[in-house]
Amino acid sequence: MKNHNKHYQQLTQEQRYQISGLPKAGMTHAAIAKAVGVSSSTISRELKRNSTENGYDPKVAHLQSMNRKSSAAKANKRDPATDSIIRESLALGWSPAAISVRMHVECPETKKLSHTTIYR
Repeated sequence: MKNHNKHYQQLTQEQRYQISGLPKAGMTHAAIAKAVGVSSSTISRELKRNSTENGYDPKVAHLQSMNRKSSAAKANKRDPATDSIIRESLALGWSPAAISVRMHVECPETKKLSHTTIYR
C-alpha cells in the first residue's frame, strides 16, 4: 500500500499513533511503513525528527511537526494584501487558479507563492 503520489503529504496524527504502536507489536520499519502506507524512509525520518529523550510520543510528534510547519519560511510569505485578495476572491466564488492569476497581477512579488497557499 505504498503511496506512489509524487506530492509529499504530511503524516496525519492517526498515522503517528500507528507508528507509535506498531513497533510494540514487534514490527520492523518496513512493515510499519507498509501498514501506514508510506515509505520506510518516511518512518525513519519521522522517528528521528520527532522522538524526544523519552522516546516517540505521537501527540508530541504531531505538535513538533505542526510547529515546524508554521515556522517554515514559506509559511510566512503571505501578507495582509495577499490574504485580502484570497478572502475577497473566495467570497466571489473564484477558483484557486483564478485567484492565483489575480494575485500575480495585483501583487507581482507573490509569484513565488504556490497554489497551496490559497487552500490554507
